[in-house]
Amino acid sequence: MLFLLFIQSNEWLMRLYSLSSPGASPGFMNRMGTYRYDHRGAAQYVKSHLQPGDIIIPGIPHIFEYYAGIQGDYYVDSILTKKIIYNAKFAEPRFMDKFRGYPAIRSLKELREVTSRGRRTWLIFVPSGGFPKLNSPEARVYLNEHAKVVFDSYRAKVLLIGGNTEPVNVTTGYNAE
Repeated sequence: MLFLLFIQSNEWLMRLYSLSSPGASPGFMNRMGTYRYDHRGAAQYVKSHLQPGDIIIPGIPHIFEYYAGIQGDYYVDSILTKKIIYNAKFAEPRFMDKFRGYPAIRSLKELREVTSRGRRTWLIFVPSGGFPKLNSPEARVYLNEHAKVVFDSYRAKVLLIGGNTEPVNVTTGYNAE
């Protein structure tokens, strides 16, 4: 019995565990020294580079709003893996996300339509492992061809469509807290 207590409280043995959960599955654990998804870094990057006329499509709207302090415009789920609600109150009735009420993008056609409305379009995927789970193969091909990764951190990716989409060095001038 004492041996089990020793194993559970020994910090050296706890470090033998892996640092994080695999893929996009959430880890319900609390270990010292584990890395968390970089929601804050991605949100602050978008907020600091946002220009008038830009469209924001966050992967998890309410968390993006919390860290950025600004609202997004749409929610993407082109293979309908998440619960979305039909709302007839929009000027054009459509589906919306369940947390913040953003209009949902459900297909490549809708994604192309939305990206054509703005000067630039920001897509925020945190955790980035969820990107394939939220997008159809056609949407992934479109994003691979037209979007550039402008921010890449621990399980966080920010894609930019349109405008100057040259990749930037995200390590300069950024300090994760």
